Amino acid sequence: MVIMDRTIKGTTIAFVIIIAILLTTSLSALYRIKDVMGQFDQVIDTNNRQTNIMHQMMNLGQERSLILQSMLFTQNPFEWEGMRADMNSIVGESKRLNKLLIELPSNTEELQLLEQHDKQNMSTSIVQNKVANLIFEQQYEEAQQLFYDDAIPNQRSTIDLMKRYIALQNQQNLDKQQTTQNQVSAFKSMTVLLLIVGLAISITIAINVVVRLMREIERRNLIESELEERVEKRTQQLSFLATHDALTSLPNRSLFVEQLNQSIKQSHRHKGVTAIFYMDLDGFKQVNDLYGHDAGDKVLIAISERVDKTIREEDLFSRIGGDEFTLILNNLADQEAALPIADKIISVVNQPIECEDLKLHVGISIGISFYPNDGEEPDQLVSLADDAMYQAKHAGKNHYVTVSAIPRQ
Repeated sequence: MVIMDRTIKGTTIAFVIIIAILLTTSLSALYRIKDVMGQFDQVIDTNNRQTNIMHQMMNLGQERSLILQSMLFTQNPFEWEGMRADMNSIVGESKRLNKLLIELPSNTEELQLLEQHDKQNMSTSIVQNKVANLIFEQQYEEAQQLFYDDAIPNQRSTIDLMKRYIALQNQQNLDKQQTTQNQVSAFKSMTVLLLIVGLAISITIAINVVVRLMREIERRNLIESELEERVEKRTQQLSFLATHDALTSLPNRSLFVEQLNQSIKQSHRHKGVTAIFYMDLDGFKQVNDLYGHDAGDKVLIAISERVDKTIREEDLFSRIGGDEFTLILNNLADQEAALPIADKIISVVNQPIECEDLKLHVGISIGISFYPNDGEEPDQLVSLADDAMYQAKHAGKNHYVTVSAIPRQ
């Protein structure tokens, strides 16, 4: 009886020890996993904040370049001060974001990229300021040459550094995720191994722990997956907004200028003709004044959809500001091929636009220049098309005028 009691007592003590070991090990594993997940959350949160700040700085840099480009195209001293104020405001916001970025924890590689970015960004700002000063001095040719030869390449270099920084953050997120998964997997294997050598009740307890762990890991993985999808979607949205008009979703001035350069190069290689339409709505200001900006926005959207349906997929229809639009017709056999398109655009624009209980009417004046007959430089062709558009307005509006039709002085 004494031996049995001792055996029972010893078994009980051994069982208690096994349970204690299993519980201690399980609790320790849970604590380690929680600690690892906490570190993972902290790293991911920091990396995402750094990525979001860098995306904002990238958009501000692109916006400043667009403002500077608008100053070149506008050549209107009365609008320059406002544009320069906008550029200075962007510089201030960029400095604020850069300060926030520096204050966040960073490793050596991140600090090196930030240092390179600061130097490149300073170089870009210096060149952009030189361009702005030349514009204020009305030295347009020097300003344009400096803008395209130095300012744009510097801005691209700055953006490339930003993209490298964002790519580094994404890679660090993936590396940290893999490390965390490996650690969790190791803790899980150790716990399962100990559970196998335990008693049935210990195994049951351990299984429950593992189930909870698996659910937590699945939840974390789901959160990470959703976060990656959101970041990717936001990146795509920002990329789209950088090259497209927010109201009409048409390509903006930046994409128009880029495509025009490509079209001219292609026409030069294939000895073809490219037509550049510069268009301005007639009567749009009256719509805004009489019925408000909501009605004006609906008119712009309706006109954009109509005109976009009249052109070929290979052509580029863009909104460059206000009620001004441009169109690039590629791969034309001759200049005459563009004229029916102009007639068709005028026809679809002249159709009434229904806005609630109203039927709104606008017209459109079109100026057309041709590469290579009217010029070989993109800026020259756009300027000539703009002049032709004003000739169309002075001649009664709602029709088109080609550069060759303008009387020579």
